[in-house]
Amino acid sequence: MKVVAYDRYGSPVQLKLEEMETPAPKGDELLVRIHATSVNAADWHLLRADPFLVRLSEGFSKPKRRILGMDIAGEVVDAGPEATKFKIGDRVIADLFKYGYGGLAEYKCCSEEAFALAPSNMSYEEAACLPLAGNTALRAVRNKAAVKPGQRILIHGSGGGVGTYMVQVAKIFGAHVTALCGPGNVEQSRALGADEVVDYTQRDILDGTVQFDTIFAVNGSRKLSEYSHAMTDQGLYLMVGGSNSQIFQALLYGAFYSRRGGKKFTHLAASTTVEDLETLVKLAEEGKLKTVLDKQFTLSETAEAIRYLETGHAKGKVVVLPQA
Repeated sequence: MKVVAYDRYGSPVQLKLEEMETPAPKGDELLVRIHATSVNAADWHLLRADPFLVRLSEGFSKPKRRILGMDIAGEVVDAGPEATKFKIGDRVIADLFKYGYGGLAEYKCCSEEAFALAPSNMSYEEAACLPLAGNTALRAVRNKAAVKPGQRILIHGSGGGVGTYMVQVAKIFGAHVTALCGPGNVEQSRALGADEVVDYTQRDILDGTVQFDTIFAVNGSRKLSEYSHAMTDQGLYLMVGGSNSQIFQALLYGAFYSRRGGKKFTHLAASTTVEDLETLVKLAEEGKLKTVLDKQFTLSETAEAIRYLETGHAKGKVVVLPQA
């Protein structure tokens, strides 16, 4: 099978198209023919070992796991003798974060516990985008923020992969959603259901004139003190993504700011369960959740896909198709 692998940390130039033996499923494993793989910020963070602490878990001098790719959608083509949840031909999705990654390939073999049936009303390309980004949005809104009907929330970074899902999930939970994005994503955020869309080049929504119960910094680029101006006395700031400086601020200063009053500053450590995947599938099949697809690349164009994602200007999700 064809795979895209890397042996050294660095830029996307390290990614190479290779041939590997197609694995055979054992125990409760499934062999899935991959039809689409979604790329995420996690992929380029791992590729670049950025932040440096990535090396503590992924290998200090070189990566232990050579094939990136967290999200896949595909078809079950073989199964181990102990696999019972799916049958040959089933359309499935998975978040491979706990299963050694490996989505940038023609096949993936791992435990059936990683998989859920794909939404019947989504293409493979659309379904492949759901697991990591969709789950991040779901857990942020439902679990971490416990958003309730009528609450005012701000989503800073509503135009990217996580942001597009978050706008929809927040509306499902009854929130009044203000989407903050660049001029190129204004109409898209409005079409996804945001009650108000703010172009950050035209208005500073963090000037304190509007107070929010929750601020989701999906790709936040402002200081915590600036977000604090736009929060209610019991407001929550949740960092869902962003630059290394943003991550550092949330981890180092979040507790300090939280101790100063009723406001809380924290971050999301996402983890996907099959139950969460099944919830996302149900919402998709009910027509409440859709994928916004930006660009598609082939397996041999993976480096280009990662470069595009790194620009921070993707309008929705970016996928890689297995054709070389």
